[in-house]
Amino acid sequence: MNKLWALSISHKEININKLGELIPSFASDHDLFYERLADLKKHFKLNELYFLNTCNRILFIFLKGEEDQEPDHTFVSKFFRYLNPKLHNGSLNIFVESAKIFKNYEVPQHFFKVACSLESLVVGEREILGQLRKAYDLCKKYQLSGDNLRILLQSTVQTAKEVYTHTNIGKNSVSVVSLAVDHLMKSQFSKESRVLFVGAGQSNSLFGKLIFKKGFRNFTVCNRGVENGINLAQALQGNYVPLEKLDQLTDKFDIMICCTGASKAVISKEFLEQIPNNCCIIDLAVPADVASEVDDFKNIQYVSIEDLRALSQSNLARREKEVSFASEIVETRLEEFKVKFRKRNIERAMAEIPVKVRSIKNRALDEVFSKEIDELDDNAKETLEKVIQYFEKKYIGIPISIAKSALENELGMEKRSNLEKEK
Repeated sequence: MNKLWALSISHKEININKLGELIPSFASDHDLFYERLADLKKHFKLNELYFLNTCNRILFIFLKGEEDQEPDHTFVSKFFRYLNPKLHNGSLNIFVESAKIFKNYEVPQHFFKVACSLESLVVGEREILGQLRKAYDLCKKYQLSGDNLRILLQSTVQTAKEVYTHTNIGKNSVSVVSLAVDHLMKSQFSKESRVLFVGAGQSNSLFGKLIFKKGFRNFTVCNRGVENGINLAQALQGNYVPLEKLDQLTDKFDIMICCTGASKAVISKEFLEQIPNNCCIIDLAVPADVASEVDDFKNIQYVSIEDLRALSQSNLARREKEVSFASEIVETRLEEFKVKFRKRNIERAMAEIPVKVRSIKNRALDEVFSKEIDELDDNAKETLEKVIQYFEKKYIGIPISIAKSALENELGMEKRSNLEKEK
């Protein structure tokens, strides 16, 4: 049987602005990046691989053979080094020490919690479920994942839907973007302010949609990709400017929203020095889109993901009761997943039985007893064929039924044992 493993680094273990250093600079090119993941899968002899990258989390889930060595810090170091060969040794050591390793059924438990936003920077936000599905679709597209991860994702989505439906954890929930919008609305900047978006991805699109509803109307979108940039500019009734002309916009905004997915700062120190007026820069990118020297400029009010983390703590306190309810659902669904996963492993193991039984039957008819069968009349041959088909059909189901029954008995014994321990 394959073993489930997961490596996770999140806002709980490391500064969010450093998190993006682990990912290679070419990650925005899906073909190149997922080719690297395919190489990584092959190099470490992984049977399946899943990768999730959000603004506050990097998660790998993979399956290795029963006989393979268990991942430890040495494995994690080699894994991260292969992922990003250009990673500095100091940063590599930080990532290795920060990484959390999950094994076997700890993996679905953690994945369920991630999908239910129990591990999110903002507990209760629903965006994570969509990110999780999109990540799986990409892994499937590039043939990294297989049947085991399909079952895991299916159970994870079902669990998350149940949590969002039967608890209030997502009621009046806020995302990182909405926290940033709230912060902006409490600032001194008016709705007549000139808003510049650097990047036209999901976060900036959502940010624009929210402040458009609140009455902001003066928008400029600066983006490398022309199509996405124009689409967002049109949605906001604003103007599009190619990213290579960003340096011409230093005096053309009062509020800047950054989220590009670039591997290094897009807003340089030199750009910041050219800003003549007081302004607000909200940086939603990981790693940060704005040069670290931004704090040296008194005319710039800078808001980073780390600043928004503090705002999220009050959100968590309000949702502690719902977190408890959600955790109970997770534990219940985890037990169901264990049964489902083990049954599926039995089905895969037994898949060879019908093929082998038919092979034995064909050899018996065509080789071992062919002379005897040729001497039979047509009626006898027909009867013999019916008997063999009946036997084949019944025989194939016997080992599968026995194996599933044995599993049910084993699970029942485990449940009774756990109940005894709780007493």
